[in-house]
Amino acid sequence: MPENTSYTDVSELSPKQSKLIAALLAGHPIIAAAQIAGCNEKTAHLWLKLPHVQQAYKEAQSAVFDEAINLLITDIGEARATLRDIMKDTEAPAATRTRAAQILLEQAIALRETSELKERVTLLEAKLQEKHL
Repeated sequence: MPENTSYTDVSELSPKQSKLIAALLAGHPIIAAAQIAGCNEKTAHLWLKLPHVQQAYKEAQSAVFDEAINLLITDIGEARATLRDIMKDTEAPAATRTRAAQILLEQAIALRETSELKERVTLLEAKLQEKHL
């Protein structure tokens, strides 16, 4: 019989359920995560079906993703500067300089397209909202 399966609130995760989630987020397969958490695999699978465990797992995944995105954001400026430096380095091979320029141009175009699509979606959502009122 699984331990602590009657929880209804995310804040009421058992220590073992928290360990299971942490182990899964660390990239362990469920068998290993269950061992780390101190439960068997069947219990781990049952826990992952519980709404409060699912919610906690999703929130933890989201937090990990947000942290990764924030780290990437801090590196964007440096990556752009590196590409710019390579592009302007007259001693770098022409193919390397061309590729750096190409990457910068492609990213600028993608950013512009994304911005335009965002504007269009916002307008479409506003029109749909008006129709439903």
